[in-house]
Amino acid sequence: MSDPGEWIESAAAGVAIDPQTLLPVVVDEAAADVALAGEDIEGRIVVLLARGDAVGAADLLAEARVAEPKNFALKILDMHVLRVSGNPERALHWLRAMLDEYAGTGHEAVIQQHLGTMYFATGDYLAAATRFRAALALRQAAGDPEALVESSRRALAAAEARAGRGVE
Repeated sequence: MSDPGEWIESAAAGVAIDPQTLLPVVVDEAAADVALAGEDIEGRIVVLLARGDAVGAADLLAEARVAEPKNFALKILDMHVLRVSGNPERALHWLRAMLDEYAGTGHEAVIQQHLGTMYFATGDYLAAATRFRAALALRQAAGDPEALVESSRRALAAAEARAGRGVE
């Protein structure tokens, strides 16, 4: 795990993104426990994923998807449950399909970012860099919040560094 000062901001309480792995990690157990007890389903799922609890995250996500089958954020979280469950290739397949569906919309940058994360997780750092570069450009063009722009910028830097070093 990286130096805590380098962690990338996450929307989930008690969770940050490790800039070396680009995966969520619990950085504040107390805040994560509060998030798990809270009403924010997405935050609860992210905490479970950060703790490596794929089964708990999948169960909670399934319940949430029944209530909100078209919820975009829940669709994205589905992909991370697949990743944590050991099936990142399937997540990549579904994210690419979502990219076709949401191309040209405000969701495209989010999908590009998460595609980058999945490619990074599989070790395809060049593909990850391509996706992070696209997410960064889309976020900058849309005037998205600086935290989102910065997360794309830092993820791109991590992917380019790994690709340049030939890290496997």
